[in-house]
Formats: sequence, C-alpha cells, structure tokens
Amino acid sequence: MSKPKTVVGVLPPRIEISKQDDFDAWYNEVLNKGGLVDRVEGVAGFVMKPPSYFLWESIKSYLDRTLKQIGHENHHLPFALAADPDSYGKRENDASDFPTNEDLIYTYCRKWIKSHHDLPLRINHYSSVSRSIPQCLPFLQNSEPLQQECHTFHLTERDAIAETGRMLDLYTSLYRDLLAVPVVNGRTRSKDPMTGKHSNTTILCHIPGECQWIEAATCQEWGQITSKKYNITVDNPDAERETSPPLRMWHNTYRLSSSAIGLTLALHGDDRGLVLPPRVAETQVYIVALRVPSLAERQRLDLALDDLVTCLSAVGVRVIADRKENASPGMKLHQWVIKGIPLFMDVGQQYIDNNIVTVRRRDIYHAPESKIEVNTSDIQTTVPALLEKIQEDMYHKANDDFHLWKPDIETGEYVLEDQ
Repeated sequence: MSKPKTVVGVLPPRIEISKQDDFDAWYNEVLNKGGLVDRVEGVAGFVMKPPSYFLWESIKSYLDRTLKQIGHENHHLPFALAADPDSYGKRENDASDFPTNEDLIYTYCRKWIKSHHDLPLRINHYSSVSRSIPQCLPFLQNSEPLQQECHTFHLTERDAIAETGRMLDLYTSLYRDLLAVPVVNGRTRSKDPMTGKHSNTTILCHIPGECQWIEAATCQEWGQITSKKYNITVDNPDAERETSPPLRMWHNTYRLSSSAIGLTLALHGDDRGLVLPPRVAETQVYIVALRVPSLAERQRLDLALDDLVTCLSAVGVRVIADRKENASPGMKLHQWVIKGIPLFMDVGQQYIDNNIVTVRRRDIYHAPESKIEVNTSDIQTTVPALLEKIQEDMYHKANDDFHLWKPDIETGEYVLEDQ
C-alpha cells in the first residue's frame, strides 16, 4: 500500500468573515465553502448541491406525512399559460390576457366542488416560483425559490379558522422537531385591504446575526373573496327550500418555501461554518482513519471503516468513511467543521489497542464535552442516542437565544398572536 499523500503547504479551509460583522458576506461564504450551493456566471440564481437539496427533501417528506394525516392530497398543477397558442406572442404586450396560477387553481376547485359532501377540499402542491429580486442571498432572498402551497375550502368560517390553527401547529412542529428552529405565531400589523382585517397569520423566526424577524411560513384566511370571484358555491345543506341561495366557500392558503433552509443554516451556523441538525443532515457521521505506523495496522483500520459503516447504517445512521489520501486527517477535520456534519469519528491506534473510537460533536466543537470515546461494541446504541441529544441541544440553545429577542416583535412590523 502506498504511503498517504498530503498536500504540503496548503492551509486548512476556514471562514474568513464573522457572522456578527457582516451577515450577508458570512452567509454566502459559509454556503459556498460548506458545499451547499454553486453559482453559474451570468445567472441570477444558484445550484442546490446534494446536501442542501437533501434538506428540502427532508422538509417535503415531513410535510407529506403530516399533511396527509389531516386529509390533504398532493396535486401537480401546470404553470399558467394562455389556452390559445396564437396568443403567446402577445405576452409582452398584454400580460392580462394570461391566466395566473390562482386562476388555474380556483378554476379546478370550482369543477371539483359539486356539493357540500366534497368539503373540506384540501389541495397541496410543490413548485418553484419566479420573483424579480436584484440580488441573491441563497434560500433567504432569491429569484426562484422552491415552495409548498396548500389551498383549503370549507363550508363555514368556523371550519376555516380551525384549519388555520392546525396548519400553524404543523408548521411550528416542522421547525421545532425537524429543523431545531424556534418560531412564534404572529400577524402583520397592517390590515388586508381586501378583507379589512388581520387575515395574514405568520410563523416568525429570528436570526440574531441579521437582527431581524423573518416570515418562516404564512397562513392566509381569504374569507369568501375567492368563492365570490370564481363563483365557487354549493347548495345549503340546512336549507328547507330548494330555492334557497347557494353558499359561498371559505378559503385559506398556506405557504412554506425553501427559505426554511436558509433560516436553519443562518440560525445554527457559526464563525467556523455550518452546523446542521442531525435529522436533516445528508451525512450524520463522518469517519476518518488516523495515521498508523505499519501497513498491517493500516489495513486493519480500513476493515474497521467498513465494519463501522455497516453497523451504523444498519441502525439508520447516514454515514460516510473518507478514504481519500490527498488530505491529512487534520485537513479533513477542518472540512468537517465547515460542512457542519453533526459527528466526526476518528479511528486510530486506540481502536487497534482497545476497540475504541473517538467521536466529536460539531455543535459544541470547542467545549470539553464535545469529545467522547466510544467502545465499538456500543456504537449502535451510543451514536443514535448522541445524534438525538445533539438535535435537542441545538433546539434548546436556539430557543434560549430566541426568547432574548422575542419582545422586539411588538415594536416592529408584526404583532404576536396569543400563545
């Protein structure tokens, strides 16, 4: 076996900009060096690389499971295009000739709702939307975010209000349980010009480095405006006469976008790089073999890497073993720190002598308790428990910081809802 090759004179990668000094520059540097995004020259958007897209897949999976439990069904809706192909050339001259996405959605809903027996109607769909934004801050401020959107129609206002409560709880649980992000329910201070009331309820998240509140999800109660505009009605089930006027539906919309990814990265990241919650980390454990003096010991460590990957994968842990020889273990450690992988495991002389590996936590990287020695016989119980501990600790730390800023909501654009 050839001797491991290392790059001489190359300094380990590190984050040059402080989160507190320049949030935007820090955020862009962390995402680029952490391997989450890539950029194309001359294009306003960005490429989501596998670790960041895994975050979105995790969010979608959580939403799919929980939305279906309360009766939502997934649909795929087309982009809004004019029905007449000959009118495509008119787009630049008269955009009003083209139906909006809302036109399509509500036209379909009018077809699907035939009577009160079809209610409530719950539609969920995923898409990407286009926005005119001059500058790009990936996930937080970009021109083509990914989006989850629900539309629900109800027979009564009471049912519509109850549905909003369920969706607020769902979004709050997603941020808390999956992303380890504390949020609070709020509403916009200004009234909706169409309904004349505070109909826009939001899930709010605070980013200390940015010193501002950001909408993490929105729930809008449109009342009967949509059913009036698109003539979505049903017969009154309580009417005593057939000539009773039809009832208009009560309509809500709910939205969550890929800004949830940006909020998670911005909240947990530090001046060393990313810090990913274990439940949404594409790789939860990163294993590296340390240098040993003999070829026989090196071969034994290679077999140990295989065994560890097999054992951890068997209990549902997402793990990779880095066998590349073009970087030293120290260089790999620094790369692990920047990428925010929850656990770093090194396998070296202690494994050969005592079947012990060393595990380090990324979330408390420099704390004395971040480094733990684990016997390989306990690896299948210790590592999953440690990942759950990291998830809980990340939420509690963020929640403690969150409550320091919570009173500022009342002085800004938003008003707190009763909790």
